[in-house]
Amino acid sequence: MSVHTLIGCGPKREAAEDKIRELEQQSQSQLTLTLYPKQSEAHKQDNDLPYYLLTQNLETSETLIWKNEALNRR
Repeated sequence: MSVHTLIGCGPKREAAEDKIRELEQQSQSQLTLTLYPKQSEAHKQDNDLPYYLLTQNLETSETLIWKNEALNRR
C-alpha cells in the first residue's frame, strides 16, 4: 500500500508521484509525526488546522516530509 496524493496534475507532478511510489516500494521507513503548536496567536483563526509535519525516513537514506494542509471545501 502506498501514500496517495493529487493525481492528474500534469506530467511533472505525475513523474514526482511515480518517483515517490518507487522509493516507498523499495524501502521500509520510520514515520515521525510532529505537532507544532508555535503558531502566532495573532495569525491563528478558530478554523485553522494544527500544523503537523510527518517525517518519513526511508532505510535507503531518503527523507520525505509531509505537511498537512486544509482543503477548500465548497
